[in-house]
Amino acid sequence: MKVVCNLKSHKTWKEYREYIVDLSKLDTNHELIIAPSFPYLAYYPKNIALCSQDVSFSNHENIVGNVTAKQLKSLDVRYCLVGHSSRRIHYDENEKQFKQKIANCLENNIKVIYCVGESREEKQREKTYQVLEKQIARIFNNFEGDLNNIIIAYEPIWAISENKKDSDSIDLAKIKDIVIFIKKIILDYYDININVLYGGSIDEDIVGDYLDLEIDGFLIGNASLDIEQVKKILNKI
Repeated sequence: MKVVCNLKSHKTWKEYREYIVDLSKLDTNHELIIAPSFPYLAYYPKNIALCSQDVSFSNHENIVGNVTAKQLKSLDVRYCLVGHSSRRIHYDENEKQFKQKIANCLENNIKVIYCVGESREEKQREKTYQVLEKQIARIFNNFEGDLNNIIIAYEPIWAISENKKDSDSIDLAKIKDIVIFIKKIILDYYDININVLYGGSIDEDIVGDYLDLEIDGFLIGNASLDIEQVKKILNKI
């Protein structure tokens, strides 16, 4: 299984150095992928599978503040998150930009973890399947790159820890149906068997409940900040 640790914007440089030391002591048969903040990508050991949290949709080298796929590749970055809800919500990014980001990554031999998921309102209106199909189709339709190098991360926005309410309940059977749906439409429309990860407040206490959901791994947020939590998650899957 793939386990992607999305560290978001947490940790100072001192905290990162301690994290890297503790990380190097982990022993697992699963593929552990770490997604740190941009400034720290260069400091991870070469044996760690690195994932960038984002990438520029432009390849122009004269734009201030951008990080290009070419730069990420020079740091041995193997994966890149694209389409995370943080980018959709806080930066108003859309599939047109995501499609260009994905193309840039694939051109530089960086695999993409494309995040999809519905909001609480869309879930309540029973629009989940339509939303997911639209998010996928707008990327996959007429795409000229190698779609085999894209991984889907199903991360319902309402289930992410900072968005989750006490009234929100996880229906595991429903999650399984959604994962099967994602795999089926991609196989039917694009003739590709794709890996699907699940994210949404995953921690050591609940990760075992998700092992029979047809998923190929996890995208972990807050729980990944603590190496002991990561170790316990890896031991349970």
